Amino acid sequence: MNENLLLIICAVGVVALIYLIRYIIAKVVYKGTDAIENKLRQIEPGTRATGNQSLAERLGVPGQNPPAVQSNQTPPPQPVSPQPGNPADIQVVSAQGQTASFCTKCGAAVKPGSTFCVKCGAELKKN
Repeated sequence: MNENLLLIICAVGVVALIYLIRYIIAKVVYKGTDAIENKLRQIEPGTRATGNQSLAERLGVPGQNPPAVQSNQTPPPQPVSPQPGNPADIQVVSAQGQTASFCTKCGAAVKPGSTFCVKCGAELKKN
């Protein structure tokens, strides 16, 4: 009986020691994160990045504007994207003559002859 009691007391002591170690680790970790947050709060508001600054401005690098289009030049054509709500599939023929189909709603590859996209469920247009 005394051996069982001693075993129970040791087990309770080990569990208590584990909880004590977890508590100490949590305090150290939270103290570290609190110190970081306090340092961030001490930064002057004028030096903190604002949401309307560009990345170049936040890094202190002068930004570059895209080159202007000359009046006699036409702007480059914009890529055509599929219209939402107009489900159809696009077929691409590779150099080897294999046909691949893609859903125009989500861009997922679909098997030839499929009626619906397996990713987004859009109905595919039959060719």
